[in-house]
Amino acid sequence: MAIGRKKYLFLGSDNGGKSAAILCSIMTSAKANQIEPFVYVRDLLVQLSSCLLPAIAALLPDSWLVAHPASLRCWSR
Repeated sequence: MAIGRKKYLFLGSDNGGKSAAILCSIMTSAKANQIEPFVYVRDLLVQLSSCLLPAIAALLPDSWLVAHPASLRCWSR
């Protein structure tokens, strides 16, 4: 985040900035819950395309990790 701090000011539009903020929040919450970020985001996008509103709570990182324990990160940065 520190490297792109100044570059994020010029994302092209307000919607681009909002999209970048959402993606960074998803990645950071996955890392904070010790989930492999790529696996989580890939499954999140697949599930959101066919998900109903009440089932979204199961896609939160802590609930998702319970259902997918093999995605636990065994390294940290």
